[in-house]
Amino acid sequence: MDEIFHWANFLLIAGGGWYLAKKFAVPLFSQRARGIQEDMDRSARAMAESSRRLAGIEEKLQRLDDDVRDLRQAALREAAAEQARMEELAQTEAGKIAQAAELEIATAAKAARRELQRYSAELAVGLAEKRIRESISPDAEQRILRSFVNDLTDHDGSPSGREPF
Repeated sequence: MDEIFHWANFLLIAGGGWYLAKKFAVPLFSQRARGIQEDMDRSARAMAESSRRLAGIEEKLQRLDDDVRDLRQAALREAAAEQARMEELAQTEAGKIAQAAELEIATAAKAARRELQRYSAELAVGLAEKRIRESISPDAEQRILRSFVNDLTDHDGSPSGREPF
């Protein structure tokens, strides 16, 4: 009889366990399964979103390389244009400086010519005066002066108010 009670007790406990498992464990496991399934779906969506973002980032990186290359080429073109502009400006300025220097040289040359002409005239007058002084005697000088004074008085018709020498 002990054995029957053991079997009956076993069946009662097993049946109670089975009943409780069915009543509480099945909904718990199915809810847990649904939660796991939802987590897997969310993970799949997140994985798809991250794959999409990764593809976008890779595309941007490829475009970034192209953009960097384009920027380099544009910078080189701008640098070449700026260099050409600076060279042209430098040539223009050099031309202006050369023109100003030529004008200054021409002005200095004219001033030097005038100074040379003035100096030459002074030398010529001094030389002529020296030659005249050397060629005219004091008596001839007195005669020339008297003749000049007489010409003045004769020319006016009246004495000039000066005393003849």
